[in-house]
Amino acid sequence: MKGLVTVGQLGHWLSGCSLGEYQRAIDYHQQALKIARDIGDREYEGRSLGNLGLAYGSLGEYQRAIDYHQQALKIARDIGDRAGEGASLGSLGLAYGSLGEYQRAIDYHQQALKIAQDIGDRAGEGASLNSLGEDYGFLGEYQRAIDYHQQALKIAQDISVRLGEGASLGNLGAAYGSLGEYQRAIEYNQQALEIAQDIGDRYGEERALGSLGENYGSLGEYQRAIDYHQQALKIAQDIGDRAGEGASLNSLGAAYGSLGEYQRAIESHQQALEIAQEIDARYGEAETWFHMGNNLSELNQKSDAIDAYRNARQLYEAMELDAYVQNCTEAIDSLS
Repeated sequence: MKGLVTVGQLGHWLSGCSLGEYQRAIDYHQQALKIARDIGDREYEGRSLGNLGLAYGSLGEYQRAIDYHQQALKIARDIGDRAGEGASLGSLGLAYGSLGEYQRAIDYHQQALKIAQDIGDRAGEGASLNSLGEDYGFLGEYQRAIDYHQQALKIAQDISVRLGEGASLGNLGAAYGSLGEYQRAIEYNQQALEIAQDIGDRYGEERALGSLGENYGSLGEYQRAIDYHQQALKIAQDIGDRAGEGASLNSLGAAYGSLGEYQRAIESHQQALEIAQEIDARYGEAETWFHMGNNLSELNQKSDAIDAYRNARQLYEAMELDAYVQNCTEAIDSLS
């Protein structure tokens, strides 16, 4: 038992400290899983499976992550581990959200939320509320997203969880940015950035920098936006966050496009597209195709632009994001 806990904790530390050593974490969790199975410890078997799911999710291997979380969920239910069940449900929600299956993600997060409330797990409750806010934000229900993030923020502050507080502040910044309240968004994202830097949360720092880049880009301060996105890109590459790397490249492409540097923009989008397709990040891929269409249109490459918009529309349709589908249709019609 002692060896199992030590190995498992090493893997958890490596995957949770934003050091980017996900493969090393996987090795530790695999060892912990083998020990758990050898000694017949079902609880630690489930935990090791869940940790492997989290590690593979961090690498952008979402389907593989789902497989591990499903195994962990089954064990948690078999042995009556309600906390483990809630954790597995929440992790499945995160994985499906990363695949752009937001309604399915919401279903999992709502189940996780109920369990957290039933067993008095305040940290788990806050995490579930934050995740629900993110899902509804992707679906364009920004006020609903803000309500969830405000609840999550209050819990994080009540129980002094700075990581959760930073995540909630960042999510509020994203939601207000989507509503066009950019100065308010900047204030939230600056607070999130300060917390991330204070506690050494590299992933949170990357997200906050990227969000600030989006905010300043929306205000027309494109060079300032590029500076933030370049900082976010470096962190994403340092910690092995492939999804974040793709998002930063995509945002850089949008900023370069706004400055009229269309070829440079396309190059950034092409790199982002390769990553999105590699990790099956459908939302990121759709967003990249749409931005690429904009830049190709500016270069008067109408046929290629239409193809890019059609690719984006097909992906948005699969995710049932009607407003984005309409944007693609209008872009295509304007070139036809």
